[in-house]
Amino acid sequence: MGHEQVYVMDEGFSAWKKAGFPVTAAPPPIRVPKTYAPDVRPELLADVEAVRRAVRAGDSAIVDSREPVRYRGEQEPIDRTAGHIPGAVNRFWKENLDEAGRWRSPEELAERFAALPKDKPIIVYCGSGVTACPNVLALTEAGYRDVKLYAGSWSDWISYPENPVAKGDQ
Repeated sequence: MGHEQVYVMDEGFSAWKKAGFPVTAAPPPIRVPKTYAPDVRPELLADVEAVRRAVRAGDSAIVDSREPVRYRGEQEPIDRTAGHIPGAVNRFWKENLDEAGRWRSPEELAERFAALPKDKPIIVYCGSGVTACPNVLALTEAGYRDVKLYAGSWSDWISYPENPVAKGDQ
C-alpha cells in the first residue's frame, strides 16, 4: 500500500505485554480525518491468469502456504473443493516460526526454502490470501526478490471450473 517502513512484531502483542511494555485500555485520542491515497504495488501481486501461465509454462514456482492436510486434499474445512494448484509445493506458513513462536533467522528461512529457485518468480497462495503473507515475508527475508502474492488464492482458483486441481503430495 506504499508504506516503506513496516515492521512485524516478533511473537505479537502477548510478548509485548509479557515484556512489560506499556499498554492501555483507554480509547485512542480523536484524530482529524485525513485522506489517504494508497500506492498499490501491482508487481507484488499475481492474478489468476498469472497463476494459470505458471501452471502451463512452469516459469514460476508456486507455493501453497496451507496445512499439509489441506494441500494434499485430505481435508478442506472452508472451500467446496479440496486439493492444490498443480505444480505447487507445500510450505506451511507456521513453520517460519520457531518453537517459541518467534520468526526464524534469515539463514534458517533460506535453508527452509532452498529447494525453490531464486531465478524465477515465486507465487504464494493459501486459502484466501491471508496466511500466504507470512511466507511472502519469509521468502523476502530469505533473499528471494521476485515474490508475488496470489491474493485470491485457493478460494479464487477453484471458482473457475476450468482450473485443474491436484491432490496428494505431487
